[in-house]
Amino acid sequence: MFERYEKPASRPLEMILPPFTDYIPSLVIYKDYHVEIYENFYSVPYKYVNKVAEAEISGGMINIWLNHKMIASHVRISGTGQYITKQEHMPEAHRAVKEKELKYKTPDDIYNAARALSPDLLNFCIALLSRSDNFLDNKKGCIHLINKYRRNPNMHLIYNCAIQSLLHDPTLKPINSYVFDAAVKDVTAYADSHNGQLPIQTELQFEPEEKRIRSESSTAFLRTTTDLFRTNKKN
Repeated sequence: MFERYEKPASRPLEMILPPFTDYIPSLVIYKDYHVEIYENFYSVPYKYVNKVAEAEISGGMINIWLNHKMIASHVRISGTGQYITKQEHMPEAHRAVKEKELKYKTPDDIYNAARALSPDLLNFCIALLSRSDNFLDNKKGCIHLINKYRRNPNMHLIYNCAIQSLLHDPTLKPINSYVFDAAVKDVTAYADSHNGQLPIQTELQFEPEEKRIRSESSTAFLRTTTDLFRTNKKN
């Protein structure tokens, strides 16, 4: 019936039909300035935290509205649990952190920055980045330390001592910025109670070349964590 009578008599549409629009009301803007839409999270300007917005989804775009004003627009993404964040939506402090993270794109970027500040800092970053393949997470710890070194040049000796104590502790498994901050507190407390003296790692002592030739039984060894340090006056 359709093919014989209705189809020949039909006329083309004179206008394009509007796309389907999905309306989502009552979206609470979380403290991290994101709203949850179909199990993904989209940012809005941080000044709207704790407000209640609404969204329209049409043609693959998500438009977020508040009080009849569009405050954000995003391309809809598939999957679940993903965050889409625009830098212009961030507070200034968060934006600065993000920009620093983007500055260090590879491990070599981290190593070059650390090398320019301290050999101990370089060793810490090498140890941290080599612990797993999750470069994006591990580099945050390195950036945290790099920023501390840059902001506090008068603290370099204490920072170096803290790193030495961590890297020479055979019982320490996690290497991250949290254990570094704890070690800095320990070193600072030690200096305060020892008239400004700092625990400095002693160099491994090797026998002179001529003595090593005469004695084939000579070997080098690592000492305990306690033996690795001696007190020296702060420069």
